[in-house]
Amino acid sequence: MDRRTLIKRLVALVSAGALPLSPLVKGAGLKPVAGSSPRAFSYAWLKGRARALAAAAYVSHQDELPQSLKSISWDDYQAIAFRSDRALWRDDDSAFQIQLFHLGLYFQQPVRIHEVIDGEATELAYRQDLFRYNGEQRLGDLPEDLGYAGFRVHYHNNFALDLAAFLGASYFRAVGSEMQYGLSARGLAIDTGMDRKEEFPRFSEFWLEKPASGSQLLRVWALLDSPSTTGAYSFVLDPGRNMVMDVDAALYPRTEIARAGIA
Repeated sequence: MDRRTLIKRLVALVSAGALPLSPLVKGAGLKPVAGSSPRAFSYAWLKGRARALAAAAYVSHQDELPQSLKSISWDDYQAIAFRSDRALWRDDDSAFQIQLFHLGLYFQQPVRIHEVIDGEATELAYRQDLFRYNGEQRLGDLPEDLGYAGFRVHYHNNFALDLAAFLGASYFRAVGSEMQYGLSARGLAIDTGMDRKEEFPRFSEFWLEKPASGSQLLRVWALLDSPSTTGAYSFVLDPGRNMVMDVDAALYPRTEIARAGIA
């Protein structure tokens, strides 16, 4: 095999994630939004944010996605994969790593994701080079403020497998002791089974707290938004032998809700 062929094959393996990237590229992981600075964060602050948001009219972001992502096929969307070597906390002494989902197909409203360290939150910037794409449809250059669709959690017992995922509307799910996903849960269901269109509130922002060294708990907060209500959510993930997820929620209705529940 000549040198040129060898180099081409090595580059292909790196692009596919089969080989580790060089240190020069490895540092190009998740970074803060340009020009942003950390802001104080707490669950109490999030509740206040949700309460204030409920006093304002609902704003949909349904039509903001670039056409190449709106019209993407199932196969091409499945060909978008987060680069595992860019995972949040990958280079830290953490029991958890976070990988992000790309927008497109069924996931058309942007989700903002923040990292919380010592009570201060910093929004994570979208970067197209955080993802591998092997699909046929051309996506073009996507905007830097695109946002994400959601995220998944990986745990130190096997970083190759995901432990929990938050993706689509207010859906979230986690694995059991056999590392198999069960049914998805929803943060809130509105007007399910009624004679009018069901409403699907969505988690529009997440805050992920960087676990302390040696900690086996992951804390996540979320802002819920919909035409009928807003909400502040707190999740504590405890993998242990079987996943336990403690959830706390505070809801602030914009309008009267005939039927609300957890699905």
